[in-house]
Amino acid sequence: MKIYIDLTNQKISDKLFLKEKNILKYSYLVSSEGFFMMKDNKMYKIIVEKDNVFSLDIENSSFIIDDSILEYEIYNKVPFKASELEIEEHIYKLDNTNLHIINDNIYYFECSNKKDINRLYLEICNSILI
Repeated sequence: MKIYIDLTNQKISDKLFLKEKNILKYSYLVSSEGFFMMKDNKMYKIIVEKDNVFSLDIENSSFIIDDSILEYEIYNKVPFKASELEIEEHIYKLDNTNLHIINDNIYYFECSNKKDINRLYLEICNSILI
């Protein structure tokens, strides 16, 4: 599951930029027909199989939890009147999780157990916030 956090009003330490990171660049097509992605020279339509997004408050911290299940179906035609959405995702390797930053304004980490959310969040705060 993805755990979205709000770090927009926080000062991020330069320590983050010393961490090991990967950069992914990709794009989505958005149209009235749905959301699409290109991968390996094939177009895939993104289908939300199970939509499970909710908010969770733990010890004075608010999180948006996304435990949705997505399916990627090969799509053989170009969507009509599609807009392209370019994504640059920086993935920083921390001790027990990865911090993902999308287009410098969306922050999330991944967690498999709800009991670990607050511990991982505190690790992120202690690791990268001033």
